[in-house]
Amino acid sequence: MFRVFLLGLMTVFFSLGAQALTGSGDSASGALETVSPSLDSVSAVTEKSLSATFSEAMIAPGVTTPGNYAVSGAGVGTLGLNPAGVTGSGPYTLSWSTGEMQDGATVTVTATGVQDAVGNPINTAHSSASCAGLGVAPSFSNLLANPAQASTGETVTITFTCSESLAGDPVVTVNGHDAARTGGGKAVDYTYEYEVRSDDPLGAASVSVTGSDLAGNQGSLSSSAALEIVEGLTPLPVRTWPAIAALLLAGITVFARRCSPFEGGGAKRRGYFR
Repeated sequence: MFRVFLLGLMTVFFSLGAQALTGSGDSASGALETVSPSLDSVSAVTEKSLSATFSEAMIAPGVTTPGNYAVSGAGVGTLGLNPAGVTGSGPYTLSWSTGEMQDGATVTVTATGVQDAVGNPINTAHSSASCAGLGVAPSFSNLLANPAQASTGETVTITFTCSESLAGDPVVTVNGHDAARTGGGKAVDYTYEYEVRSDDPLGAASVSVTGSDLAGNQGSLSSSAALEIVEGLTPLPVRTWPAIAALLLAGITVFARRCSPFEGGGAKRRGYFR
């Protein structure tokens, strides 16, 4: 009888021990969750904001602390290293007050110092995610040429306006030939000069402007309505100059004689000077 009791007691003991080790059974606390969260994905919302999605619910204030996020990559453009603010409850929106991304280039977000709802820190091997940046290209407008019609050897002034500051001087071409900027420094109003070449075809000229903003976004404008190449006056051959000079001299002589009070006209012409 004692042996049966002893065997039953040992069975109960080992059963309880197994439950304690595996976390099985009817305990209200259950097993402790120890899986670290990961940053699953990011996406561009605007040129100044990104959306970040984690693998599970995260705990504030760490997950909404701007300093716990950093961006890198060519797509960052002119954004600061850390966002100005983080909002939401999952997904989270990372926002910047200034700057913009480079459109289409890769931007990477790395999260640090964030924890899931039970306090597990983010898995450092899966704390970064990337996406294509979203940027706005600069726009060019008010393209004008003065004069609007020009021939070989004439200098044309080309002016236009840009919507924002650029990283460098825009490239301006006329029929594929470079025009030169006049003045210097960064601006939004530009002036260029172009001397019409002998190989510029007659008719509407193709004027093109291309430039990149500070974030690397490229904009362009082309027009065939601003400038027309026309024929200039054909110069007279040098060999004809003596003959032309002689004709001009003869004409001047005849005119002078007709107007002289002493040559022809009789008494009536001389009477004007009495």
